Parts: sequence; structure tokens; C-alpha cells
Amino acid sequence: MSNSTHLISGSGIELLPMSQLKPYPQHPFRLYSDNKLSELASSIEKAGLQQPIIVRAHDGGYEILSGHNRVNACKMLGWDHITAIITKEDDAAAMNVVICTNLQQREKLLHSEKARAYAMLKENPNSVFPSGTTPDVSRTQLFRYERILKLIPPLLDQVDGETLPFQLGVELSFLSEADQELVNEFFFVRKEGRLSMRVVKRLRETADERPLTEEDLCEAVASAKSQRKPQGVIIPYDEILPYYGETPPEDDIICQFIMELIELFVKDESVKEAYHKCYSTTET
Repeated sequence: MSNSTHLISGSGIELLPMSQLKPYPQHPFRLYSDNKLSELASSIEKAGLQQPIIVRAHDGGYEILSGHNRVNACKMLGWDHITAIITKEDDAAAMNVVICTNLQQREKLLHSEKARAYAMLKENPNSVFPSGTTPDVSRTQLFRYERILKLIPPLLDQVDGETLPFQLGVELSFLSEADQELVNEFFFVRKEGRLSMRVVKRLRETADERPLTEEDLCEAVASAKSQRKPQGVIIPYDEILPYYGETPPEDDIICQFIMELIELFVKDESVKEAYHKCYSTTET
């Protein structure tokens, strides 16, 4: 609770009736369902509610700012009341609490959830980013999160499910909706090729001139196969800096560290399996 209370002004703790609680209408995060919600309910039943929810008085009731999943879990347990921190936040400050508390407390967020959260915070001129809410997110990465919100829902779902690598999703976001529909049908519904960065770059070049056709997709896949060869890898410096702070080590130290990570990757079968699941699709 200490990480969140500095976001909240004029707060007090009370025991509130469940019947007076309302969900936050612009909540950008997916709520728990089925197994995950049952696990949370079981944990609360055994250990009690470890952290009060956060609400604000609104329209004759209380609007939930933090704790939607906890409320649903407690309802599952048959609770009639719940402990809550009551705030007096205005709309802008309330949204800030919703976003930042979720960024702090959730163990794993979908790419789309982060993207919507960052977009909402960007629109709020009074946004506060307390320690731990936006860890090591560069301007470049924030721009990429903005881009993936321009994906059609099926492709955004592929990014969230890690069947479409995040960076490929960013590149595909520059295509028109019609072209994205064609890409989704070809690569993910019918699984007629491997979607790689080389393929996507070629598709973007073609799409800059005219709408894509299925023949364009076939040619891009065939061309990528014929051009595949070992290449040097360039990692932008601004992608590395957040991991080292203001004084990163010398280039040779960074290279040595990367090579050691590759060696660990090669030896770890579970990591290799996750990698291939994320970066490979069925290839004809």
C-alpha cells in the first residue's frame, strides 16, 4: 500500500458495501477470469485481503480505481463488504491512480494493456510516474507501444499471445487496415508462410505504392527465403542504455555480456522452445 498511497490525496479507509461499488469505465486492463480469478479468491480466503482496494466517491456510490479483480474475487467468496481507501480525486487524478497502481502491482501485462495505459497517461497532463510504474521505458519504446494500437484486433491478439513478435507488430501497424486483414488471413489463419522482418519490410515498401495483393505476400515470402543469409546485428544504443543507467560499460564488455547470454540460451531448452514459439510460424 505504501507504493500507492503517495498517488492519493485526501484518503481514508472504510468498510464499504459491495453493492455500492462501480467499475472504472475506462479501465484499460483485462480482468481476471475463470482459473486466475479462482486462484485469487482462494488466496484471499486463506490469507485475507492483504491490501485495501482504492475507490473514489462518485455518482452516489464508489468508483473502483484499484482492485477490480480483488472485488470480483471477494464477490465469488460471498463477501458483502470490503475494506477500501476512499479518495477525493478528480477525473485526471483518478485515471492516474488506475493506471499507475496496475503498472506497479501486476506481475505480467499484455502488450496491448501497456500500450493503452501509456496512451491514457500521455493524454493526461497531470500524469505522475512513481518509481516502478514505467521501468526503463524509452521514448522509442513508448512510440512502439503507440504504434501497436493501430493494429487490427486479430493482429493485436497475436502480439499479446506472442505468436507475432512485438517488433513485427510495430512494422505491420504502418499498413492499412485492409492490408493488415490480408496479412492476418495469409499468415495466421491459413498459415501459408513465415512472417519475418525481411518479409514485412518488403510488404511495407509495396504498400507505400498501392494496396497489397495475395501475390505480393507470396513473392515477399519467396524472396525472403532466397535472400536468407548470416548478417551482422546492430543494437541501437538507446535500447541498451536503460539497462545500464547513465554510465554504461565499454562496447567490448557489452558484447561479452551478450555472447554469454547467447551461450546460456543455447544450453536452456525451455528458453529455446519459448523463442521458437514466439519467432517462428509454419513455413511452406
